[in-house]
Amino acid sequence: MKKTSTKPLVLAFLLFVYLAVSHKTAAKKNQLKDVIKRTLHATVLVMTYDVKGEPWRRAVVFFVSEKGEVITNSHVLKDAERAAVKCPDGSVYKITKIIAEDITSDLVKLQADNEGTKTPWLQLNKGFL
Repeated sequence: MKKTSTKPLVLAFLLFVYLAVSHKTAAKKNQLKDVIKRTLHATVLVMTYDVKGEPWRRAVVFFVSEKGEVITNSHVLKDAERAAVKCPDGSVYKITKIIAEDITSDLVKLQADNEGTKTPWLQLNKGFL
């Protein structure tokens, strides 16, 4: 299986996070670096697999609670047999259930089996979701 770099996905995700959590529009030289520093700890990779166990789709997402809840796009799960999240420390947690889904917005909230460990999470601005 060919290894592909996740760097472009991470950078695109961090830009999304920057736009989502930044509530001031004043341009600062180090503002993006500060956002990356504040959010990278909660950033994870959702990996999905087909019925044969082959990698299907993946997306860079973030934990939104210490209980292992993540938000991603619904289409990432479409036609997937199973899913898991991979953390920056290399740990992998199985996705155990869909908590909520909004097809119109293409968003889904998932539960990862974080085995009782508290996950680092990203607190979004009120009203964002």
